[in-house]
Amino acid sequence: MTPARSLRPGPQALGAVAFLVFVAAAPAWVIHQAWALRHAERAAWTIAGPDCPTVSPAAELFGPKGPRTFSYGGAQFSRRFGHVSCAAPQDGGLIPGEIFHVCQFNGPAALAVATPQGVTYFKPGVGRPATVTIRSGKASCVVGGWFRT
Repeated sequence: MTPARSLRPGPQALGAVAFLVFVAAAPAWVIHQAWALRHAERAAWTIAGPDCPTVSPAAELFGPKGPRTFSYGGAQFSRRFGHVSCAAPQDGGLIPGEIFHVCQFNGPAALAVATPQGVTYFKPGVGRPATVTIRSGKASCVVGGWFRT
């Protein structure tokens, strides 16, 4: 007569099961980290505030020295003063969405943003931060932002 076998799994079986659970959970953790990073970046670059006043084009908008101009994300930005920081966060959750472009200015006084849809002039005011967002080729601006240099 042979001895009865125990139905309890041995240490090797438990180790194999633990390894399989770890291997199966690793991709879920990586996906969650990527989603959390995208969500945090989008939240950090979505600035709320009052709309920047828009103005008609005028020569005195940028003063005698003229504007400080640069290109980013298919648009051309001109400012009178200050510094700028730009990023291209993605909309969407786990599936990447449309990339939008955001530039924060620490005190531009006046801005001109040229996109394929035309040129828009903003006048947030001297010493006031401004954030310009371009979605689907359209520029919008709010007074506010966290960029300070």
